[in-house]
Amino acid sequence: ERNKEKMNPDVEGSKKISFKHTVKSIFVTGANRGIGFEITRQCLAEGCHVIATCRVLKKAMKLQNLAQKYDHLE
Repeated sequence: ERNKEKMNPDVEGSKKISFKHTVKSIFVTGANRGIGFEITRQCLAEGCHVIATCRVLKKAMKLQNLAQKYDHLE
């Protein structure tokens, strides 16, 4: 059942990534936008510990908002 792809209702046409029960921590580069941000957001929602990086912190407002919502984001 965990391998079934599910549609993500937050993003039209996107498929949900499921790391539940397989990954404890994940390191994401470019986490402030695009694919990196979406992977970060979905992994946090699944309960993974995420280490998120970006080049310019000033451009990472959405990522900083996630950090306020989830305590398992570094």
